[in-house]
Amino acid sequence: MVAELIAFFRIINVLINFSILIFVSNRPLRNTIIIASHDDFDNNGGEFYDWLIKHKYNHKYKIIWLLKHTESVPASLPLNVECYSIYSPSFKRNYHICTAKYFLADDKITN
Repeated sequence: MVAELIAFFRIINVLINFSILIFVSNRPLRNTIIIASHDDFDNNGGEFYDWLIKHKYNHKYKIIWLLKHTESVPASLPLNVECYSIYSPSFKRNYHICTAKYFLADDKITN
């Protein structure tokens, strides 16, 4: 049952990405930094995120967290920071992935 659900989510993500790419493929990339952290920001992703916030890069760039466990996210996030689950389908998350200039992944980028 779990394997079928994961396969279904991956198919939905592929369809979402394909539909987004039709509209954004010839447009410039956005000032967005994607940080995929499968272990919830306890490795390089967390240090890089802290450094970006400390040096106020969130004022120039939108920072997107992709986390395995979104329940560990603080209730209040800094300016221009958003958090999404790595695994569940999301149109907005996929839009950011398709238009971002920069990606950082602790392990691998899954979509």
